[in-house]
Amino acid sequence: MGEENIFYIIGGTVGISAITLGLSSGIVATCKVFGDCIENARLARDEAKGLGTIFPTLTFGEVTDKKIDKRGIKKDASIVINEFVSTLKEAGIDLDNLYRNFRKASIRKTSSSYGSFDQTDNYLLVNNDNLRETLLRALLEMTVTFKDTKTCIRGFERINYSSQSEKEEVVENFGMGLNEAYKEIILGRYFELPYRYDFLVTIVKLIEDMVGRERMEDLFFKGDLGSLVYRTHIYHSTMEMWIKRLDRVFLSCEREIKSIYPKLDVLKRLGNASYRSLFVRVSKEYIDYIIELYHLRGERSSATLKLSNLNSILYLESTKSKADPFKIKESDIDAIKKYGDPRLEQLRGYPYIMRIVKPRQF
Repeated sequence: MGEENIFYIIGGTVGISAITLGLSSGIVATCKVFGDCIENARLARDEAKGLGTIFPTLTFGEVTDKKIDKRGIKKDASIVINEFVSTLKEAGIDLDNLYRNFRKASIRKTSSSYGSFDQTDNYLLVNNDNLRETLLRALLEMTVTFKDTKTCIRGFERINYSSQSEKEEVVENFGMGLNEAYKEIILGRYFELPYRYDFLVTIVKLIEDMVGRERMEDLFFKGDLGSLVYRTHIYHSTMEMWIKRLDRVFLSCEREIKSIYPKLDVLKRLGNASYRSLFVRVSKEYIDYIIELYHLRGERSSATLKLSNLNSILYLESTKSKADPFKIKESDIDAIKKYGDPRLEQLRGYPYIMRIVKPRQF
């Protein structure tokens, strides 16, 4: 066979292979999009069902010895514990559960850069290379963790166990997105720690503003998710949907959570779409809240301040880097404006929703 024929055969084979590869890639991409649409529809149906079982808040006997036994604990860790206790006590926060959970020599080292609390063995897991931050995070988690045979409460998170199994078989786990974001808010507010999930914090701060800071803090430290869902002025089905959507966004940025959500790769691709949808929904509810303050309660200065806060948040969102994985689009801002302007312009002297200015502290 001549060299030219060999060349044409090889060239033709390479060309066909390239076309086949291109078609295969297109089919794979199409299948991913189709699969994502199916999974998104399933998640939407799941959100419509509401949350799982919210067991009543766990109650225990009154703590009489309100002290931390720090024998055997090194000085630098002891200083952080003192800071945590004195700061939150000064803020009027009930720390009985911390006194109840804390045990002598309950601090253990971890290679993780995040501090945590092991509720099974009652250990605070901290990293000595970043002692203050990891210990503060672990102490907060210990303070808001309540556990019995049916459920583990961690602030606003619920982990429910099967009643049919002798082992702690998890059958429901929800509220982790809201809980992680609110932990960030508390740690930033009282200890000036940096946010790890600033995109979630943005949304949850709006929710807190509608519920009320004092009320939300109280419910968080009591682990009272039921009252947050069913005993605030926000309609319970709306709050349930927000909590489920916060879980979706949170899980989409986490790793090694296949046990909670097997289709993690799909959830990651849907992460920003979930964030955008939730941001718009909470913003619209916040606009209604502003109008209620202004029109029904007559709290005009408070309403004006809250509108300024919302505009500041929208400004920050509009200036995010293109590389940011969680970022709303101009069409989302337009949707918020379209919803807000006709409602707000009915109130005399009120600025339009999209009067974007540089942010204020919120």
